[in-house]
Amino acid sequence: MTNSATRRHGARTATLVFFALPGIAALPLVGCDAIKAGLEAYTDCDKFDADYTDRLATEGELADTVPAETAQYPMSIVISQDALNRLFAEVSEGDLPALTATYDILGIPVTVGLDPELPLLQIGGERGCEDCILLEMGFSVWVEMFGIEYGGSGSGRYQFPLKIVDNGMESSTVFARLDESEVLAVDISLTGIDDAYLDMIEGYVADLATIVIQEYYGDVELFDLEAWKLGDGAIRLLGRGPHIYPDKGTVVIGIQTNLVRPLGGAITIDPVLPEGADIGMQFHPELIQQIIARMLHEGYIPRSYTSTGQEDASGPLSVTMNRMETTDDGLLGASFRLWQTGGEYCGWADLGIALGLSIGDGQIRLSPAQVEVTDADGVGQVLAVASSWLQSRFTEDMTAFSELAVNYRQLTLPMGKQAEMSSSSFRLDLDANGLNVYLNLDAIVDALAD
Repeated sequence: MTNSATRRHGARTATLVFFALPGIAALPLVGCDAIKAGLEAYTDCDKFDADYTDRLATEGELADTVPAETAQYPMSIVISQDALNRLFAEVSEGDLPALTATYDILGIPVTVGLDPELPLLQIGGERGCEDCILLEMGFSVWVEMFGIEYGGSGSGRYQFPLKIVDNGMESSTVFARLDESEVLAVDISLTGIDDAYLDMIEGYVADLATIVIQEYYGDVELFDLEAWKLGDGAIRLLGRGPHIYPDKGTVVIGIQTNLVRPLGGAITIDPVLPEGADIGMQFHPELIQQIIARMLHEGYIPRSYTSTGQEDASGPLSVTMNRMETTDDGLLGASFRLWQTGGEYCGWADLGIALGLSIGDGQIRLSPAQVEVTDADGVGQVLAVASSWLQSRFTEDMTAFSELAVNYRQLTLPMGKQAEMSSSSFRLDLDANGLNVYLNLDAIVDALAD
């Protein structure tokens, strides 16, 4: 796709429409000569064109790498203990075969069998490993000796780390490292067997249970985190951490990106989920802002418009993104700049649009609520009516790509599966920390082909 951002604007025709500037507003209405005298300061189109070109040089810029730091995140994903168990159950070998082995105990052949149940996970470890995940696995056990079979049950407790591994810059994979499990305790109960033999048999049962955890399960791939399918596909997201919060019962994965964030905007991690919520996501507004800037850079959001905000490849106005931020009244504020860099008079105007947020059909929806001119310099064919931009093509595209960003669903599982999530039953919060979205993990489904 040709990047329209590199196009010059010197050949455009200017129609005289004024910004609300002090120097212009103070002019007495004494005719065209007096007005033109007041406009002389805004005929230096080379200056405005140079400023515009400088802005384009860094707008939507991508870094060659994704930061490795485990702080200052523009985004995070919060996973509840229930959701972690559902993901583990989906990707692990839940129906393992029974395991048997024969041992020589004091010259007596003893066959030990163990039939494992699906393990349950608990966030937070023991013995100085608070960043571990606890695992408890129940099992039925039987022992055959002297031609007699004794039955019983037992359980094993282990702890293991979660780890995040980058797949180059394409994605990150979250692993449950059961192969590195530490044995905390294995308890068994067998009916009818002498305690002296039971004491000797317990160690062999513990060995079998540990083989199930460390070798049968081993290194379990839980899910992949990928970037949005946006534009040319050059935006990258990689997971960092994980951060374990035992007292909150959550795991937080920080997200870093190759999008350059000039302001370095970062969320403050909030590991608390509303009761019943499975997954939470936090977005700093600057991340959304830079996604819009990147889509402008790649040409997926048009660069050039008419004075009323309709797409026009030879239109007099060009758009660059200023910022996104939360507002005191619970809206998402977006600011962008309209440039006129060619014609008899040149200048720019900053417009601010307030975006309201709501939940509909399981998705986060954004709707432009109001628009106003917030700053200006120079004159040109700009806004005949600022409200025209409330329903402009640019506003539509900016809103659509912002919705794609905050409805992040790129959590994929092995074997072509995908976590299907929705926000139907839960809430979203917008505050100084950014946007918090709380989701249901509805189902694990077959991933749709690209």
